[in-house]
Amino acid sequence: MRIMLSLVFIAACAAPDTFDTVGSASSGTPDVDFYTIFPPDSVIESVLVKGRTCGIVFHGVSDPNADTLAFWTVGVDAIKRDLPYPTKTRPNFYAIFTPSNPTLNHTVAGFEAYDHYHIADRASEDRNDDLWDPFIVNPGPNFNAATYQVATSVSAMNSQIAAGILATPVTTIDAGFGPVVFHGPIACGSKLEAIYSGDH
Repeated sequence: MRIMLSLVFIAACAAPDTFDTVGSASSGTPDVDFYTIFPPDSVIESVLVKGRTCGIVFHGVSDPNADTLAFWTVGVDAIKRDLPYPTKTRPNFYAIFTPSNPTLNHTVAGFEAYDHYHIADRASEDRNDDLWDPFIVNPGPNFNAATYQVATSVSAMNSQIAAGILATPVTTIDAGFGPVVFHGPIACGSKLEAIYSGDH
């Protein structure tokens, strides 16, 4: 049940709740103000990429045609269900269902059981590089909330998996939701503005 319900990360990413900025993973210093660059109907969610806090962009979150998953709206064209999944060529996107910190933690009031943070293989390499294979990572048998340290990269996440702190990632298919490809660009710092400002 935990694995199946954990998939809500895909939709939860788009909810414009407590996040205002993306910044350095070490300092929390904002690199880009979310709503200065993007129209009011676009949001950014924090994503760790190789130790740096970056952002994944979602558009049209209040549009009547926005995609939905579970009980969250994820924006227009935010989920692709007609593509092969998982693949060996597309980069991966992980939702880690453990405590993190205020800069990274995605929490929605009333649904705190699904608090999580994100890690991606890499950021987008150009404007059209915006498809990700999502995976869910739950706490492992050796997880201890009191001592847990946020994994800031895929390699750190894999070390925690090897140590039993985190469980092995599961696909959206394994979670009972069928194939899902996540659609939204990931960028870091000034590249957010350089690549994704204006109409998208």
